[in-house]
Amino acid sequence: MELFPFPTVRSGQKEFLDDAREAISTGMHLLAHAPTGVGKTSAALTAALEYGMERGMLTLFLTSRQSHHKIAIQTLRLMKKRSGRDIVVVDIIAKQSMCPREDVTHFFPGEFHEFCRIQQRTHRCRYAFNESEDLMEALRTEICDVGSLIRMATAYDVCPYKAALELGALADVIVCDYNYLFSPAEDTILSRLGRSSDELLVIVDEAHNLPDRIRDHLSLSITPFDLKDAIKEIKGLKGEISPRLSRHLRSMLQIFDAFAKRAPQGGETLISKDDLLERIGRILKERLDPLSLDEFIEMLADSGREVIKDGAYRSALSQLASFLEVWSQNDDVSVRIFENRDPPRISYRLLDPSVFSREIFAQVHGSILMSGTLFPEMTRDLLGIEEERSMLRTYQSPFPGKNRLILAVGGITTLYSKRDEVMFEKIGDRISAVAARIPGNLAVFFPSYTIMDAVLPYVRSGKRIVKEGRSMTKDEKDGIYEVLMNLKERGGGILAGVMGGSLAEGVDYPANALDGVVIVGVPLSPPSLEVKSLIEYYEKKFRRGYLYGYIYPAMNRVLQAAGRCIRSEEDRGVIVLMDDRFGMRKYLNCLPPEWRVIVSDDWEELIEEFFYA
Repeated sequence: MELFPFPTVRSGQKEFLDDAREAISTGMHLLAHAPTGVGKTSAALTAALEYGMERGMLTLFLTSRQSHHKIAIQTLRLMKKRSGRDIVVVDIIAKQSMCPREDVTHFFPGEFHEFCRIQQRTHRCRYAFNESEDLMEALRTEICDVGSLIRMATAYDVCPYKAALELGALADVIVCDYNYLFSPAEDTILSRLGRSSDELLVIVDEAHNLPDRIRDHLSLSITPFDLKDAIKEIKGLKGEISPRLSRHLRSMLQIFDAFAKRAPQGGETLISKDDLLERIGRILKERLDPLSLDEFIEMLADSGREVIKDGAYRSALSQLASFLEVWSQNDDVSVRIFENRDPPRISYRLLDPSVFSREIFAQVHGSILMSGTLFPEMTRDLLGIEEERSMLRTYQSPFPGKNRLILAVGGITTLYSKRDEVMFEKIGDRISAVAARIPGNLAVFFPSYTIMDAVLPYVRSGKRIVKEGRSMTKDEKDGIYEVLMNLKERGGGILAGVMGGSLAEGVDYPANALDGVVIVGVPLSPPSLEVKSLIEYYEKKFRRGYLYGYIYPAMNRVLQAAGRCIRSEEDRGVIVLMDDRFGMRKYLNCLPPEWRVIVSDDWEELIEEFFYA
């Protein structure tokens, strides 16, 4: 218990801590639905470090958001202060984001790594080869967040990423993004540290995001603009192969026109691996000196390296080589799609993240996958975690139930077939009625920007509306909380955003900044070919295609958005689920057990009683 960062373990936290200790000590995988307030970060780190530090194991705390990095670092500092133990910690983000050079900000991630490699090989980077024992001693004795590490390393003219990896070889804990473990083997943190998988304890924060993150990370696409950019790059290169490559790429532009005949404008169609490869193969054989596909990909990759070596910020040639290499794989876990849009796009989309994650979870010593909106069984299935090594747990919210009122309001819907101005006005009227009965701020989250823009003109509450923009900067998002607190002092306002967006998932609203949240509609994914393929794939594999590929992902976005309201034991608020479908059993069954949803026509009176009775 000496590593636990607080004087006492809360009652709701004890069960989670006990399960986490059991999972780590017995080599299991704990998949935990643990609502806000359980204290999962401190419990998970305590369980992992108690076991791992005594055995020389490394704990990876994986999280997708910078704000969650900070929470982990703050917790580790408390653990060190309270226990007096030396805990060596590394906080690391993407290599490009840690680079102190100002001339790398325009790179795409893939091109940056090639640029960095060439800069090191040619000794053009002054940070790459410097070392400082004073720096390393300071980093060993102080738990630094990544911003502090970057500033300290830069002051010593040392590459911050290199310093982080050097410290990582000695670390007890590394706080990093999912990609540091769930990437091709040569890109993982283990390959850089020389650690084996069985020495690893893994904590996955916000684990509901992991399956889609893996899928997105391993999916690629190309457009005609990518080919045209590659042709432009070739013009700047010398050598005999340049005109040859340029001819082949110009011919490849015609492939988009051929595929466009299969789908109407704005539509999409499935294509096979051979649909593209056979067309490229014919292009490569049109000359007296034919090329194989492998030779073509190698020429693209080599030319891309030359482009970056000459000082370019990115290489479309390298991007195209990577795409063709992935496309050429033989697999039945992906879908290949042509989108006849502006611009047209050829995409390779991975369907099954377990082809990548299964082996990782099989090899690590143990793990804790946790989230306030986790479906444990689904997450286990999608990630391919062994059933016999799994502990599936659902914990109750520690917050008083009396502080939260959850209402399902019918009579409206965002079903595509029912969307019209009459429905939009009705939704706006309902939101206005809720806002009139909320003493402070109300957040309203929509399924899409389109629906948000259609409904907001009908919201007439007198409260100022703060609207999420499609291209909000990080500073603007960070400033939302201060705006809300200022509005709260003046009677409150309305925050309008979209489910799945930053304001619905990535921003915290402490100190009861929100008195209520309205969820407008069920954010089901549009019936694209990828979604349909995902449903079919999961139906074939699990007999739960509709749930895993359609319903659960939407309800996860609902839960994340609704969870913005109550962030502490003192907060009070109302959650209004506004759509006929929220009264249906198949949707209610997706809600956490502690949610007591009231389906009532008297919802306006219930809100007033909650706040003013």
